[in-house]
Amino acid sequence: VTKEKVLGSMFSFLNTYETYKCVTIYDRSLGHLYYGSLAAIVLYNFIYVIWFQKGYIQYERPVATINYQVSKPTHVIDLDRLDYCPGGRKDCAIWDELDVLYPHGSATSNVLFTTKVIQMDQEGRCPTDATRCEDLYVTTNQTQFYIADAESFMLKIDHTVFAPKFFSESHSQHLDTHAFGESSRHMTGYLVSNNNKRIKAFLPGAADAISVNDLLLAANVSLDEFSDVVGSEGLSRRDTGVVLYVTLTYSSDWSLFTGEGSIRYRVRSVVLPETGHRVTEDVRHLTRAGHPGRILNERRGVFIIFAQSGSLARPSFQVLIMNLVSGLGLMALSSTIVDQLALFVMPARDKYKNWKYEEYTRDTPHTNVVNKIKKAVLKSEKKKQK
Repeated sequence: VTKEKVLGSMFSFLNTYETYKCVTIYDRSLGHLYYGSLAAIVLYNFIYVIWFQKGYIQYERPVATINYQVSKPTHVIDLDRLDYCPGGRKDCAIWDELDVLYPHGSATSNVLFTTKVIQMDQEGRCPTDATRCEDLYVTTNQTQFYIADAESFMLKIDHTVFAPKFFSESHSQHLDTHAFGESSRHMTGYLVSNNNKRIKAFLPGAADAISVNDLLLAANVSLDEFSDVVGSEGLSRRDTGVVLYVTLTYSSDWSLFTGEGSIRYRVRSVVLPETGHRVTEDVRHLTRAGHPGRILNERRGVFIIFAQSGSLARPSFQVLIMNLVSGLGLMALSSTIVDQLALFVMPARDKYKNWKYEEYTRDTPHTNVVNKIKKAVLKSEKKKQK
């Protein structure tokens, strides 16, 4: 083998050119597979993804704020009508919104509505001027009582949602009645149950008024049912407390026919399983003879955790192009798979390979090429006539 032949074979590809030709293969299996896959791709990508799933929409996760005020029940509290207050004032206390809420005056995303209090009076055993003490406090008296009708206290909620990226790119200066940011007083919302059944509607123009009992109803729980907290056999949820995870989920829409849609939201309440809530409040004071004393209030109740999430929408040509390109890519992949099945799997694969790949050189007689084409055309016409 000479050096020239080796080099010639290594660089022979430089003297070749590959082009494509159209070959029609009459095979029922391949035809059904190919057009069936194309139909599935069209249904999924172009009908389901782009049309029904609105594959021309871009979404942004917004930022949100929340603020609320607590008010006492609108009706008169009657202890005689409450089953858990058989002894009247001995078993229950009537508190207002400042007493029942803890921490006092709180407007954070977490809040406790007190349903039961275990109050311990403790007397200090160590004088204020002592330098060595063993027992600091001794409990001298302990009482417990329920808070009457705690579930009827009301929350008046104001909240705002804002998509900063979309809003900044819209070149707008105001949030009110805007597609990328609004306050709750310009939105419509619903309190829904765990199976998406609407319980209460929140209309524009005012703060969202919702009671603790509404949130318990949405979570499908009652304070008077038995608690599932470990070690609380025989006690109710009013005794052990309950934790509610309340989500405000925002959404907006955009349609080819209606354009930008208004922002709306849903409020959903979920009870955390086997979870109670208690917190100890320390109220200090001075007793006689200079000995410090204190009152400990162990509060138990409905602990509410607020969370805000969702997505706001706007049309995006870039998202549409990406979905279109992915659909065309799937169609090309389908064609490639069918080609490989025809060339390497089907019983007539050798015949199909000869039909698909042909080699011609510059010295190949033109008449041979023409004759092959004529034969193929005649064979195709005969099949059509049959």
